[in-house]
Amino acid sequence: MPKDKEVHIIDIKSQDPLQYYIDPQIEGSYSSLNSEERVSDIDSYHEQLGLKYKESFGKIKYIMIDIAGTLYDEIKVKQTHKAAHAIARLKSGGFQLQFVINSIKGMPIDLCECLKDLGLDLQPSEIFTSIAATVMYLKKNNLRPYLMVDPSVLPYFKGMDKKDPNVVIVGLYSTQLNYSLMAKGLRLLVNGTPLLSFNLAAKEYTGVGIQRLGPGPFLQCLQYLTQTEQIDLAKPSPLFFENAFEKSGFNPEECVMIGDDICEDITGAGKYGVRGILVKTGDYRLDDEKKAIVPVAAVAKNLFEAALILLCASAADRGEVYSVALSSSTGTEDETILDDQDETLVHNEVDINKYSFLNEVCGYYNDRAKCKVITDSQVW
Repeated sequence: MPKDKEVHIIDIKSQDPLQYYIDPQIEGSYSSLNSEERVSDIDSYHEQLGLKYKESFGKIKYIMIDIAGTLYDEIKVKQTHKAAHAIARLKSGGFQLQFVINSIKGMPIDLCECLKDLGLDLQPSEIFTSIAATVMYLKKNNLRPYLMVDPSVLPYFKGMDKKDPNVVIVGLYSTQLNYSLMAKGLRLLVNGTPLLSFNLAAKEYTGVGIQRLGPGPFLQCLQYLTQTEQIDLAKPSPLFFENAFEKSGFNPEECVMIGDDICEDITGAGKYGVRGILVKTGDYRLDDEKKAIVPVAAVAKNLFEAALILLCASAADRGEVYSVALSSSTGTEDETILDDQDETLVHNEVDINKYSFLNEVCGYYNDRAKCKVITDSQVW
């Protein structure tokens, strides 16, 4: 542990389980504790945490995790605090994971390649997007799309019949959204063709702070001119979650949603009967949990703490205590959890210009200002 970042232990018996048991303000040197003492204190904290959340999360088998803002920081272009470790722990704990996001530019494999450089090893099959939800909706309803979308997502619609279109789809910024394209879409809508969207963003950005029009203004223009209500396939639409569960095979009653957006993630999933854990990263704003339309099952500092809550609750449901002990030969499994070590242990440094693609595929400015991000010096 760095000498200039001394960390101490809280008397967990006097603290609420949600308070972080590692705190630099409490007297009594944590570094002076031996491995057995560390594990004993941590296990006691895990026991409290498990008992507190056993009823809410003890039977959870499936986890949906938002990507932008929850899994990785859109501003710093790096994973949130120990996110890769959290994912690994959840998978080893027997949970099935699905990573969800609204629209992205390109295909899931493109996103996976970028996230890999942040130390996040996701598979394309684990990612579900609002574009995928749109494709599923089209197929189930035998719809032939007229596409007003970015060329990068056209592979999603490969092989679909696009002759004599009977639905108009708007989503993602595109330089091809010109007058001719808009005029044809308008004519279709005037004749009663339904309107679908998988991204309502008013503004998008590439790189750091470079904004441009998103699909939202074009969508609203078409709605105004034709008095047509769009069918929304993006979070927080129930259609997004309906298709996500159909794709994954998850049971909503045994699933939890982890996300940073109180509306898109927690409320959207909650209306579908899914419990939510709100994380204080990304789009989180102070007291967002008090503004929720549906109850928030738990609030966590980040994905890492959300994972700990679920692991402890699952262990408590089995009558056990979630332990960091691995074996006598290797000491504790989670020394890197307890120590405030540099994030480069779990991700590589990234050229923000090279990977401004991440901002393009995952991020966009809505009408909410970005909140402060978690710093490397924080431990939980």
